[in-house]
Amino acid sequence: SFAQVKAKWTDGHPVAALVFYRALVQSGNLKAVDMMIEGLAKVGVNTIPIFVTSLKDPVAAAVIETILSQASPNIILNATGFAFSSPGRVRSPSPFDKISDSSASPPVLQVIFSGGNLRDWSENSNGLSARDIAMNVALPEVDGRVLTRAVSFKGLARRDPLTEFDIVRYEPVHDRIAFVAKLTNAWAKLGQTSERNRRIAFVLANYPNRDGRLGNGVGLDTPAGLIQVL
Repeated sequence: SFAQVKAKWTDGHPVAALVFYRALVQSGNLKAVDMMIEGLAKVGVNTIPIFVTSLKDPVAAAVIETILSQASPNIILNATGFAFSSPGRVRSPSPFDKISDSSASPPVLQVIFSGGNLRDWSENSNGLSARDIAMNVALPEVDGRVLTRAVSFKGLARRDPLTEFDIVRYEPVHDRIAFVAKLTNAWAKLGQTSERNRRIAFVLANYPNRDGRLGNGVGLDTPAGLIQVL
């Protein structure tokens, strides 16, 4: 229950909601989730883990909204793929968008549990696979989530002789979890800092190297977008 989770929190520390798929609970594939919780605790962040079938499932969405309204997290870490909204259409509010009637929703950081293995990712200069990029990078950006990085990859746990099947588990990468934990803490602290004391920088690309190409993006009006953000 929420009360049992909250009893383990450290008073005064920021709170992060960690949302992931229910299938990981059903299969006992929680090593990456557990390591994320441990990593957040090391940097002084309380965590409330929430598992769901899908953000688009009405029951799951209602559960998320209820828990978030009770926990009032400073930050949300989302490890589910895809997007709640459809690209090219008017944005649809997700279960993360409003945690109460009176407060704005906290930032949502996208955490990637990669569907590939660590060796292929390490040896491939292209980074994540096209499938991972579509599910965990491009589509989540439609909802306005902030990308972090992949924190785990699939690895062979064991071979089951009875079913002649390879049991695959998510294998967390410690330094990448530590990075996301520090990033989470920084975002949470930013939210707790008064606007007067915030210092925020925008870094724009300048490629090719001509002033007229500043912030260049295919199909994007970056300067206009920057003005809207400001």
